[in-house]
Amino acid sequence: MKLNFYLLFAVFLLIFSCHKNNDQNEYFRQIALKMRPIKGNDYKISLIKQQEFEKYVKTKDVKYLLSSKYTELYSSNNVKSKRISQLYELLKLNNGKYAILSSSCNFELALNFEHTSPKLAMDFIDKAIVFESKLNKKFFLFHEFHAKGRFYFNESNYTKAMLFFEKSLKNTPPDEMLYIASMHNNFGLTYEKLNRLGSAIKEAKRGIDILNGKIYRTKEETDFLYLMKGNLGSYLLKKKDYAGAEHFLTEHIYYNKNESMISGKVISSLEKLFELYKQSHQTEKEKELISYIVRIEPSIKKTQDKLRLNEIVQKYYMDMDDIDNLKMISEKLLQINHKYDYENVRSINETSYILHDFIIKGIDQKYANNISIQKKFNILLIIIAVLIIAIFIGVIGNIRNENIKSKLFHESNALVLEQNIKLREDKIKYLHQNLQLKAEAEKKILENLRKIKKSDVDSDKILVDLLIKVSSMMQIGKRNDLMTNESSIENKLFINKLSKSYPTLTNKELKLCTYFRINLSSKEIATLEDTTTGTVRVYKTKIRTKIDLPKEQDLGDFLSSI
Repeated sequence: MKLNFYLLFAVFLLIFSCHKNNDQNEYFRQIALKMRPIKGNDYKISLIKQQEFEKYVKTKDVKYLLSSKYTELYSSNNVKSKRISQLYELLKLNNGKYAILSSSCNFELALNFEHTSPKLAMDFIDKAIVFESKLNKKFFLFHEFHAKGRFYFNESNYTKAMLFFEKSLKNTPPDEMLYIASMHNNFGLTYEKLNRLGSAIKEAKRGIDILNGKIYRTKEETDFLYLMKGNLGSYLLKKKDYAGAEHFLTEHIYYNKNESMISGKVISSLEKLFELYKQSHQTEKEKELISYIVRIEPSIKKTQDKLRLNEIVQKYYMDMDDIDNLKMISEKLLQINHKYDYENVRSINETSYILHDFIIKGIDQKYANNISIQKKFNILLIIIAVLIIAIFIGVIGNIRNENIKSKLFHESNALVLEQNIKLREDKIKYLHQNLQLKAEAEKKILENLRKIKKSDVDSDKILVDLLIKVSSMMQIGKRNDLMTNESSIENKLFINKLSKSYPTLTNKELKLCTYFRINLSSKEIATLEDTTTGTVRVYKTKIRTKIDLPKEQDLGDFLSSI
């Protein structure tokens, strides 16, 4: 009955804990909903950020520090390197506590690495989906499935792309009309790549009808509506429906006639319209389109967009055999290409620096955590030793008080117990020294890592090598812990069996066999036993002779089979 009560109480605590955590995740979702309408409005964002930070100052609850930093992601600052740095910092500060933040940050990082590092982007989106699956109420899952589908689309893996687009549509709330239309648009893009133009046109029209059916549309929805019309025009062009294609392509371009709105998607429609006029031999319209492109090109800010516009003009001059203008535009394209390459290299270098900085900080944090764990472990060992001493002293005192006649016998027992306690204390002292030495070695390695970061050498290769060394050291530490516990049942059984099979082995040799059994090196064993590697090798030779082991057989493998 009492056990059932405790079990019910534990279940209640678990449910309460999960419910509380979900409430906290809901808090961040409400922050996201509050920020979405004011995205880019730095003044309003700063007010909310200040409110959240004041809550943190007042309550010291880290949740409000996280929410204040979360608001920064909605600012108008579009510098990629700074945004990536903010996301990493937020991930580190959150440390997996709130699944919604971990999911959101990994999702944003995936989008930022979509074109520069597709593999890294896929890793981030998978992490985002894992964290999202921990939530009772899925906040970003349909966005994450959409992004993963797009990453597969970029890789030309259209089967998997379609699978995740379908998953996204299935998980999209029915009131999210924009994202439902977006999925049908993605179906259309995928069908086009699979040369299923009929299905592509059908899906594009379905997406257009969804947003056309809304009486009141947001600017974002209207922008996307005309984007889908541009895509539909592209599909119709492939089917040689020039009239229909021209209608939808010009609608898309005309809607974005304001030069500040011209982006890569609009330029795609300009490229298609140029191709349409060229195929249908509409030379006058082709000339007018080129004049329009030449006029707007100087006001375009993104280097990649300027590159694409000038390539359209270059094709036109090439078709017209206009050598003078062709030479001029080719020289201009060469300069733009140099600028574009420079921007890409700079972006990659900035991103690489952020990643390396994050890795080093992570190693520092891991090192600090390991030191903290080791200190706690040492304290625990000392406490256990003190408790053992206290228990033995208490037992000895009780025995002395209860039976005076057996005083000599008890004194003898007390001496044995005190010797055991001394042995345990010596082991704890030795283990403490061993852990401290290992910690100092790890510290030296981390200092070298920081030096490598500032140097011009091949830091990536050396960094991996040093990390492997630290990992190996920690594994040795774990094995030390196992081996110092000579009273373990497994070691007792092994030593008993070995001593019966080979009675000529001494206690020292039996103990060394427990080390050879787990393939410790002579140097490692010498460190544990406070002796030299030469002595360990001599013992190893003696053991092999006593057990009559063939030269070709490994001692460690033989002992492991016992």
